[in-house]
Amino acid sequence: MDVSTQEVRVLSKVVEVSRRELSDRDNDDVPAKMRSIAKSTARVLPAPFARSVLSELRRNESFRASVLTRWTAEQLDDPVGLAFLTDPDSSVEAVAKAELVLDVAALEERAASLVSTVADLDVQLAEAKKRLVVERESHATQTNEIASLESQKKRSATKSRNKLTAALRAAEDQIAARNREIGDLRRELVDSEARLRRRSERGRRKPTADPETRTDQRPVPPTDPVAFAAWLDSVERTQRPYRDAERAPASIDAREPLAIPDGVAPDERWALTALIDQNPRRIVIDGYNIAGLISNGPLASAANRSSVIAKAERLASLSGARVTVVFDAQGAETREGDVRETYVSPGGAEIRFSLTASADDQIVDIIRGDAERSVVITNDRELRERCVIDGCVSVWSSAFVDWSIH
Repeated sequence: MDVSTQEVRVLSKVVEVSRRELSDRDNDDVPAKMRSIAKSTARVLPAPFARSVLSELRRNESFRASVLTRWTAEQLDDPVGLAFLTDPDSSVEAVAKAELVLDVAALEERAASLVSTVADLDVQLAEAKKRLVVERESHATQTNEIASLESQKKRSATKSRNKLTAALRAAEDQIAARNREIGDLRRELVDSEARLRRRSERGRRKPTADPETRTDQRPVPPTDPVAFAAWLDSVERTQRPYRDAERAPASIDAREPLAIPDGVAPDERWALTALIDQNPRRIVIDGYNIAGLISNGPLASAANRSSVIAKAERLASLSGARVTVVFDAQGAETREGDVRETYVSPGGAEIRFSLTASADDQIVDIIRGDAERSVVITNDRELRERCVIDGCVSVWSSAFVDWSIH
């Protein structure tokens, strides 16, 4: 029997108790289908995992009995959950009633929200009416003043007003155009800064101008204040990598090791942002672990891999690091040319498929071979513990997913 989203909500306590039961068991005592769930460290179990837990409780009487024993020991007050653990088949009506109660509560909450919204709109409407009255009075006063002017003064005032209006519109158009130019320049400069940073990381040599292309002519700064500010910003951003290269240590080994700042948790996007600012050399991503957080379908689907790769390409562009995404090839949904051992995506991310060993083992091998200033991204607690190597820092997949949408 398929498990609905509403049933997952109604039986959320049952899922939580089952999860505690799984985490307390040895790995050999955990049902095969539940092992990935037992290893999950997410605060809230994803909906697909919750459905798997409820399906296993219906199918596996021994597992359901152990969960019922824990339920009784913890003295939980949830008659619907107790009825489900006692007899899943006979609890259908109780679960349906609980789902109905949740639906009614949601509708009541929505109705209350709408009432509050209507009240706010009424207040805004009343304020708008007051402003309209004031504006009308002001307009009437100005109209009377204009009407009282002599004909010549009236024509002069109208002409001046039209000139000012035209000048204002021209200034607004110019400002809008400059803002668009500034936006284009900033995007171009961000890309240039990333490319220069990567070159600086590779060589740490100050570039020298080609004698054949060197010129004594200097660029002339623009006279417009907005354009001049954008020009200064462009010069500062362009020169920054060269100044950093001059001040940089003689080798990467002399740098401070990567570290997540105090007070920042490894499951927050700020942790990944801070590590990017420290210029890591390598970032390794647990591909299907990320897919599990963003998936609406099978984890090993080509669509889910494409989504993870797109996020990894953005990380490679912004960090300047060598970004590697590792997927389990076993059970992967394939299309022509999609699954091969190793290749580089169009956006610069290295893609690997673990054809012989597991993805976890391949990630550990990569880090052991090149741990200096490296970052591992995974929610798998066991994998993070295996990657505790000098020079390597781990952050959670949830931090990466949150970072990728901001």
